[in-house]
Formats: sequence, structure tokens, C-alpha cells
Amino acid sequence: MNLFQRSRRPRPAPRERLIMDIRDTVVYAIGDVHGCLDELRALEGKIQLDAQRFRGRKIIIMLGDYIDRGPHSRRVIDHLMAP
Repeated sequence: MNLFQRSRRPRPAPRERLIMDIRDTVVYAIGDVHGCLDELRALEGKIQLDAQRFRGRKIIIMLGDYIDRGPHSRRVIDHLMAP
């Protein structure tokens, strides 16, 4: 096979997008956790207190960077995957 020749593998199907109606919804976005479980839990507590000020639906969106750098990467993942 020529190094510059295109691969003949079929292209994967496009991923389905998640479309959410967030009208009348309070949205909290969390990113860059980096294995810092204590800080994540503290932030969740602050969000719970803040959310009491609002009626209706509230959601938390986790943006990524859950592991690395901090001391509790595995525990962060376990925490986020728990019901």
C-alpha cells in the first residue's frame, strides 16, 4: 500500500448529537477537575446551595478533564459514575 494512498476503510457513522431544551433551566458547567475529588465535592455543595434560589429544573454539565494531576483520579471517576 502506498503511504500516501487513502484508506479504503468505511467511514464511521456520524455521532448523534444530544439536543436539550434548556429554556427555564439553570445550567451549571464544571470543567478541569483533574483528579481533585475534595474540590469537586465542595463545588457540588456550593451548587446545591445556589440551586435552592431557583425554581424549576437544574442541571450540571461536566465538561471534561476529570483525571490527571490531582491525587484522586480514580475516585473522581467513581464519584461521577455513581447514581
